[in-house]
Amino acid sequence: MIYYKLQISLVLIFIILIVVSYLLNNSNKRGKEMLIIKEEDFEALEKQKKTERAKFENDIEQKENQLRIIMLQVLKKNELLNEIKAKIEEKDPLSNQQLLKMLNQHFEQNKRCSDFDLCYESINKNFYMRIKENYSEINSNDLKICALIKLNMSIKEMSSILNISPDSVKTARYRLRKKLQLTTEQNLSDFILSI
Repeated sequence: MIYYKLQISLVLIFIILIVVSYLLNNSNKRGKEMLIIKEEDFEALEKQKKTERAKFENDIEQKENQLRIIMLQVLKKNELLNEIKAKIEEKDPLSNQQLLKMLNQHFEQNKRCSDFDLCYESINKNFYMRIKENYSEINSNDLKICALIKLNMSIKEMSSILNISPDSVKTARYRLRKKLQLTTEQNLSDFILSI
């Protein structure tokens, strides 16, 4: 009788061990499946992030190209205005048609300047806003200087785009340094690039 009870107990223990082993194996399988699903989700998320990053970089590149085109147009318009100015200073008689053409080009240039601001702001989100928040004395001309510095423009290129002399650009940069409260050791370009 004891032998019979012992056999039944062993069989029951054996069945319990099989059931526990089956349940543990099933649990491990589900755990591995969940891990695989999580890894696949993570890989899909990473792939989506890479796609979004590539799209973002492509958008920035396109907008930078648009901005360069606008700046080149501004440079050409300023060169044309300087040519007309030189002719006027030479006392070359200008016809009404030539004068009208000169004025139309000047108005178009003013429109391009506002296009420049919009385009620049769309590339560097909140750049102007961050400067204005921290430095209340900054005006719209200072903001243009800041934008051109951030685009690594030379003083000559700035003077042509803004249609002012290189000395005036240097003066504007000096005043900007004062408004930004920079010390003599601080580099204006480095400071603007860090904003």
